[in-house]
Amino acid sequence: MAISAPPGNDGVSRGGAHATALHGAGDGEEEVAAMPMAGTSSDERTQCPQSGVWVGAAASVELIQCTISSCMGPGVKIYRGRLLARGNTIAFSSRGANVVANGGHIVLDENDIYGANGDGVSSWNNSVMRIERNSIHANSGAGIAVNTGGGSVTIANNAVFDNACQAVLFATSAKQATLKDNDFDGATTKEGPPPPRTRFGHPSHASVSSRRSSRIEDSSSGALELSGGPPLPRRQ
Repeated sequence: MAISAPPGNDGVSRGGAHATALHGAGDGEEEVAAMPMAGTSSDERTQCPQSGVWVGAAASVELIQCTISSCMGPGVKIYRGRLLARGNTIAFSSRGANVVANGGHIVLDENDIYGANGDGVSSWNNSVMRIERNSIHANSGAGIAVNTGGGSVTIANNAVFDNACQAVLFATSAKQATLKDNDFDGATTKEGPPPPRTRFGHPSHASVSSRRSSRIEDSSSGALELSGGPPLPRRQ
């Protein structure tokens, strides 16, 4: 299934289903010019700037092997709903991040997320996110941004590369943040990551390279776990 949002056409689906499954076609692709909106009210619809898929507070959605490209707003927007997105291509959002979570519970697994005019994935307002085995690259902002009220986030086994800013950006303290076995690099290509680098005498399995430095700290209001390399010193 391919979902696109032509300029000037909001293409809103007015269904109010509480559980929705969107699956890609088997051999061919089905072109869908509409933007499905699951479990939304009229007030929630006003917050949707021509998104590809909108998941409202009452919705539980599975998004499997779909292509969502070139939307005027986010390719996927979650507004306090539940989303499982697996094996999708989400690309070229022209305003902001490809995936925007504003509260809710989100699992992103084995997706290709790239080319946004903003961050690849953006989390706000106590979203609970699990981001695993994704390729997140070539976005004009950060690869993954955890913003105000970031909630809980697990980032594991992802390749995050060639983004204009940090691979992972924590703009505020998250309640719980776990980073494990990722490849973060500004020079990685689709052919694979560069050879492991050495840091402090140990192989670094989670090397970070970006145009601007990224500092990740523990705080009294949250916990942060980094796996895949030597332990980082904590400030007293």
